Order: sequence, then structure tokens, then C-alpha cells
Amino acid sequence: MLRRQRRFKSENRNSQSLQSRCHNRRHDFGNSYRWEEPVAGAIIEVAIPRFSIAASTTTSVNGSYIITNLPEGCYKVSVYAQGKINQTKTGVIVTAGQTTELDFTLRENAITTANNMINVEGQPFHVVTVSNSTITNFTFNITLKKVSFAVSATADTTGFCNITIPEILLQPPYTVKVDGNIIQFLTSSNGTHSIINFSYTHSTHTVEIIGENVIPEFPTDLLLLLSTCLCSLATLFIKKETSEDSSCSALI
Repeated sequence: MLRRQRRFKSENRNSQSLQSRCHNRRHDFGNSYRWEEPVAGAIIEVAIPRFSIAASTTTSVNGSYIITNLPEGCYKVSVYAQGKINQTKTGVIVTAGQTTELDFTLRENAITTANNMINVEGQPFHVVTVSNSTITNFTFNITLKKVSFAVSATADTTGFCNITIPEILLQPPYTVKVDGNIIQFLTSSNGTHSIINFSYTHSTHTVEIIGENVIPEFPTDLLLLLSTCLCSLATLFIKKETSEDSSCSALI
């Protein structure tokens, strides 16, 4: 699997300042070379071992970051990025007037499992996704009878998704669409849940899973009819009691 590699170059201009940049690392594939995209929005935490975090920041669009007012010392540096495996390096020495270089390899988080809770009129339902993609914008539309979400990861790699749906929430048969196009998929059922499996080529996609029926609801007309019947029965009961009371009074 292709791995993303980043280089963090740190320049300590004085004993109280640390400036760092995240550079692209070139990979050799036979006679060709490929430059990886920088990781933007990654969280960088610098901490003193066994103590609290000394400083933190996030990488910019080009993968760079700057941390100032950092005293000389021995630090632990951690990197957190969405969809990537977290990494930590210890024993990082910051010395005045010298350059500290750190190489990080940020790999895709191979498989992640998410329990997505859907609330329908106060009733919770759990839809579980297992995927090697980053899944965002998970929604359920009861009117359109569909579950939808976005998947993303390193371009041109193979992605997959396994989604388990309660059949009481969204009933089969299903249609699966990626970016509006119907795709083939595998499905199975254990009697209460349907398990749907499909794959795609990575970039950023919108996935839609459309069912035949949604969670059963009482139609408005049926509720109105039921309410009318209950009112009629209550009226008849009151009239009956009034009639019986009148008969008893006449006998007395």
C-alpha cells in the first residue's frame, strides 16, 4: 500500500522559538517519481514526557506549521490527521541555533468501524459502517427512503464499504448509488439486519443506499379516523349513562 511520507524541518532561531515546515517526500517507483500531497489540518502536539502538552497547532494547506516560544528541552511530538494512523516520536531534542529534523510516514487508517446513530421520532437506530475510507456527512432521509454519506481517501486506490442496516428502519430490496450512478453490490440478511458490501476507486464520492420501505408509521388519515371513533364511543357511553340515570329517577 502506498504510504504518505512527510518531513518536518525545524529551525530554532533562538532558545525560545521553534519554526517548522512540513515538506513533501519524493518516492521512487522504478524509473518514475511521484510527489505526495501535503497533509493539511493535521494536529501537531509538542509535550514534555509525563507532563502536559507544551504547545499545539495545525498544519496549513501546504502541510507547514510554526510553533513559537518553545524552550529548549527534550519533547514528545505527536501527529493526528483524519483518516490517518496517529504517530508519536519521543526524545526530540530542541537546541538553540540548530536544526531538528523529523520524518513522519502518515499511513491511511486501514479499516475503521463507526456506529452511526439515527434518531427517528425519538426512536434510536444504529447503522454500522466498516470501511477503509474516511466517512463523513452521514444522514438518513425518511422521505426519500435512503441513507447517504461521503467517502474519501488517497486517489486511485481501491476503497470498500460494509454497511449494516436494521431492516425495521430501511427495508430491502436496496439500490446503491455512487455519485448518482447505480453500482453492483453484495447483500445478505440475518433476519433483522441487512449487510451491504460494495467497492469503488478512491477519490471523494457520495454514496446513497435507497430502500423499498422505511420504518412503519401511522398515516395521518388513520390517526384522524381512530381519534373520531374514540370520540364517538365516548359520546355514546355518556349518553347511555344519562339515559340509565333518567330511568332510575322515574322509578323512584
